[in-house]
Amino acid sequence: MPDVEMAAAETLNDAVFRLGVALARLPPGPLARLRRTTPGDGIADFWRVYFERKLDKQPGASVDWEWVVAALALLTPTGNDPDKRSAHAGLPLGKALFDAGVSNMRVAKVLNAPFPERRGALMRLVRMLARADARFDTRELARLLLFTSAGNDLRNLAKSYYAAEAAVIKEDSDA
Repeated sequence: MPDVEMAAAETLNDAVFRLGVALARLPPGPLARLRRTTPGDGIADFWRVYFERKLDKQPGASVDWEWVVAALALLTPTGNDPDKRSAHAGLPLGKALFDAGVSNMRVAKVLNAPFPERRGALMRLVRMLARADARFDTRELARLLLFTSAGNDLRNLAKSYYAAEAAVIKEDSDA
């Protein structure tokens, strides 16, 4: 990857990380509205976050970022706790899905779906991850929601999910 593309990817990664932190600092009302929104509705709270976080300078159209903001809002703990953390952590998305008990069939649906259907399938997984209070690399999720050609991210999702599954199967057979 040329240096310019690498710098852009780092910038996107930083923007997604900072977005998650900013959502964790929101008061309950705006966060609740972002959690309930349907991407494409363009609610005022989205536009405030979109321009405050300078997401308009990032790759992807504003409607694409609505998916990311909605997903990260769903993953953000609710309430007024000043120590509230974003959902971001170093765990790969696929491993987080496996650890949360998401079925192979649901993951396969995401991997096999064309882009428009992939977003809906991912949002269903996001809700499952939120219920499990999962923390993982939210940058992977953002790229899957933003870009139609997310081949590497889909491969990473598959690799980390199925590697976790295989490790448990091996562990069970060794016992």
